[in-house]
Amino acid sequence: MAAMFMVVVAFVSFKIVFAATTITVNTLVDENGTGSACSLREAIITANTNLDTGGCVRSGTGEDIIEFDLGSGTPSISITAALPIITAPVTINGNSGGATRVELNGAGAGAGSSGLTISGGASTIDALVINRFDSNGIVLTGSGSNLITDSYIGVNAAGTGAVGNGEIGILIDDVPANTIGGALAGERNVIAGNFLDGIQIAGANATENKIQGNYIGTDLLGTTDLGNGDNGIYIADVATKGCKNN
Repeated sequence: MAAMFMVVVAFVSFKIVFAATTITVNTLVDENGTGSACSLREAIITANTNLDTGGCVRSGTGEDIIEFDLGSGTPSISITAALPIITAPVTINGNSGGATRVELNGAGAGAGSSGLTISGGASTIDALVINRFDSNGIVLTGSGSNLITDSYIGVNAAGTGAVGNGEIGILIDDVPANTIGGALAGERNVIAGNFLDGIQIAGANATENKIQGNYIGTDLLGTTDLGNGDNGIYIADVATKGCKNN
């Protein structure tokens, strides 16, 4: 009698999980392609290009996260020229390496410079202090779905005094679905001291933006008036039904 064989084929589903790509900023010097340290400028270029730049080395294969190893408190980086536009999704986390936040001081960044300009969308800015830039603190343009939390825009590192940006604190430039702040106290931004608006939302595509839980025009306790030069929140040429202000 002929032998009978049964072949069992098992199909196993695998889910591959990639670790986040961490880029660690370890110098306060605003260097660009020189030295063995990793500056914020070089870290942004590394995240944009997926190529190691200067002293910045990508660790991992997933979403880009820029963290800091600069010591405790609020280390301050003096920016010497406009930073590169962020063209790929990234998370920048100032609450890392022992720091509570990291300050970007734009006093020396030059005419027309903004603190961070994000065009790649789907990015998170957390726990930064951005002040003294000639133009805007943060510009969201190109693509939306960005998140900004726990940051001080236009005030000092302590959150107690105005050291404003020359134009707008946060400009949402014709892009949708961004969130500024959040429902939790730890997600709150302080946006004050800027020479024009605290937040400006402009353009027909700037719909479904959420501004929630922030202190706008005050200090970090919400008790001292620091103002903004014009409006706290200014909405221009937007379908207002797509904007949420809580």
